[in-house]
Amino acid sequence: MIGIYLICFFAFPAAILIQAKKNAGTNVLLEKNDTNAIKGIATGFVVLMHLTNNLEADSVITKLLLNLLSVTGGMGVLLFFFVSGYGIYKGYAHKTPDAGFLYKRLLNVYVPCLFIQVVFCLWDIMWQRSFDFREIVLRSLADAWFIYVILVQYIIFFVSWVISKGRQSVMLILSYMFSAITAVIFCLCGLNARWYNGLLLFPIGMTIAYKEDKLLIAIRKNRFLHMFVYSILFVLTGGAFTYWKGDFIAVDILKVIAGVCMSMLVCTIYTQVRLSSPIMQYIGKRSLFFYIVHLGLRRVVNGFESVNKVENFYIVLVFTFIIVELFYKLHSFVMRYISERGKYGKNI
Repeated sequence: MIGIYLICFFAFPAAILIQAKKNAGTNVLLEKNDTNAIKGIATGFVVLMHLTNNLEADSVITKLLLNLLSVTGGMGVLLFFFVSGYGIYKGYAHKTPDAGFLYKRLLNVYVPCLFIQVVFCLWDIMWQRSFDFREIVLRSLADAWFIYVILVQYIIFFVSWVISKGRQSVMLILSYMFSAITAVIFCLCGLNARWYNGLLLFPIGMTIAYKEDKLLIAIRKNRFLHMFVYSILFVLTGGAFTYWKGDFIAVDILKVIAGVCMSMLVCTIYTQVRLSSPIMQYIGKRSLFFYIVHLGLRRVVNGFESVNKVENFYIVLVFTFIIVELFYKLHSFVMRYISERGKYGKNI
């Protein structure tokens, strides 16, 4: 167990801080490398949460540490949605809508993740002498909720982008409206709260990119006040959400507020120091692969009764990196092949 805590609370933070450097005073909140690094950090939070949620605490301190990992995992998802919205706005908001946008998202997000899911489903089928195919498929879909929510957010952006015809303020309003409607539909359908309580972080990230210039000026006038306010609000709202989680639907609003405060805190930190960790950028570029692969691997390893919970952590962690790299190289090869052909293949 000591080794696991060293990885989670020393090695992981150290990997984040590698090559951290003072901000040279750029005119943007987050650069491309920054968003990749933040996605890597968010992915790390999620993976470590999943790998430790089956561990049993043997003291009050270890229980607090495991609870902390559980909270940061949930916040990691919101942070990922936020920087995804920020990045999409920076990359596409000033361009003319093109159906190639959705084509590229499907090829880069849904198709590779679906392929990975199929591979792990086939493993489940071959490993189990008796199996329920419907149960395996449904379980796989449930595990991949994160991927489907990301795709929904891309679709909402695209629809808002097309309807607004380049009017950015209108696009943002439509994005909020469609996100709220989608959240209500998901809630009424009885889906788990994680399907809808982070949807608004995507348009919020877009809004921060839209108001970036004014926000930068405000933060630079008093960075420490911003950091203090965001930190306090994050602790209060995040703590309240954790305490009342599941008691009533309205508590999910606290999670959204906590996610916004955390995201703004990260942006404020980046105005002072760039966390340009190559390790986090590496993970960030492969973030969706890490998400799908570690869940599939955890399901596979859980099937071996001879493997205890501590061994499970190390096996899944190590082999996740190996398998992710294999899938990523395969995907890169396929994308290079497709980019040489077709209307929408270029610059995928």
